[in-house]
Amino acid sequence: MDISELYKKIKPLNIQPVLRVIDKLAFKNSEGVCAWVSDPEVQAPSELLRLVESCGLGGTYKRVFCRKLMPRQGISPHIDDHDWIKAGNYRRFQIPLVSHPDIVMRWPDEDKEVYLEPGYLWEVNFSKKHEVVNNADVMRIHVQIDQLNATI
Repeated sequence: MDISELYKKIKPLNIQPVLRVIDKLAFKNSEGVCAWVSDPEVQAPSELLRLVESCGLGGTYKRVFCRKLMPRQGISPHIDDHDWIKAGNYRRFQIPLVSHPDIVMRWPDEDKEVYLEPGYLWEVNFSKKHEVVNNADVMRIHVQIDQLNATI
């Protein structure tokens, strides 16, 4: 399988304003801890909302959240196959905010992996078995965007 079917580095983004307010995110436990952005009950920092808008994805947001993994904490191999995903034309985007080269996203069945470098918008394939392997003594914080009918 060609790597472009698994992940794509799309464009650079200015993440500095979000890094300055990252301590304002309200993380809650959910396979790692998540700070929801698309939940109407949550008051996300305006810097984060502007960052998401600057992606110019087109379409409609389904879910937007920040996921924090603690040092050496990963995400087990899985396929995202929620009913809402199957019902639409969804694509997944990641904006790494805090990471390290020893933290990789892997597609074990394809024997491929990538370090998602902070400061860029990435698209990742979530319909294939994937995982996050964190072999670093630092945390990982990413913005995840599940977008319906993205035009980018």
